[in-house]
Amino acid sequence: MISIKEIFEVIRKRVFTIISFMLFGLIIASTYLYVEDPLYRAEVLMVPVHDDQQSSAQSMISQIGGLTGLGDFASEKSMTTESYLSLLHSREFLLNFVNGREVRKHIFPDLYDEVGEVWTGEPPSLLKTHDHLVKRVISYTFDKKTNLVRFYVTLSDPHLAAIWANDLIDELNKFARESDIKEAELSKEFLLEELNRTSLVNPQNMLNDLIEKQIQTIMLANVKEGYVFRVLDKAFTPESQSYPRPLLTIVLSVISFMFISIFYLVALHTQIRQEENL
Repeated sequence: MISIKEIFEVIRKRVFTIISFMLFGLIIASTYLYVEDPLYRAEVLMVPVHDDQQSSAQSMISQIGGLTGLGDFASEKSMTTESYLSLLHSREFLLNFVNGREVRKHIFPDLYDEVGEVWTGEPPSLLKTHDHLVKRVISYTFDKKTNLVRFYVTLSDPHLAAIWANDLIDELNKFARESDIKEAELSKEFLLEELNRTSLVNPQNMLNDLIEKQIQTIMLANVKEGYVFRVLDKAFTPESQSYPRPLLTIVLSVISFMFISIFYLVALHTQIRQEENL
């Protein structure tokens, strides 16, 4: 078993070999940074917008749950912040975003010829495009303590990353607004049908209140900005790359090759000593 003293002695005697390994690690890291395309991350800071209208309507519906069909209607739960954030990764939402923009050529630049404006091979499918967006381009964090949401878009083009980050949040608000308007319209039609079926005064008054709530929901959805998330800070073009990080990459590479050289020299010293003892 080699002692710590022997290890330090090996390092002292072979210090130039260790430095050579470290220089090689520096060359490897520099080559990697030169070859690898830098990625830039744009960030949108926002806060969820909570609306109590739906919960108030649900409370009123539960009071008249004995009416036909309203029991199931009242059991539906409103969307949470996490639910709306999950829409950012949903296929329906992202593919609508893809269809309206030239997304694929920007996230698969190796497969697209900018000069000839043609794909060099088979164009990526919508499913592959969605997977790439979810795994490598779009991400977010939600801090429940501060109620702040940070949404990120990571691309090789910093200007485009900022544009997409802002557009995706705008599209999400629009998507949620249109969905809620559609749902409120359907709810209003259902309540009107229930109103025509009952002749009792109290249920009629409650149903009228519920219909008024749905009309208010439709009205507010059409005029309210930042429907799901209110943007506190829009994304700006990032000035520094987020990946790879030059300084961190170089430091890790140099340190790694330093330890590799030490392990190699210690193992070589141990082998030579064992052969001498035979």
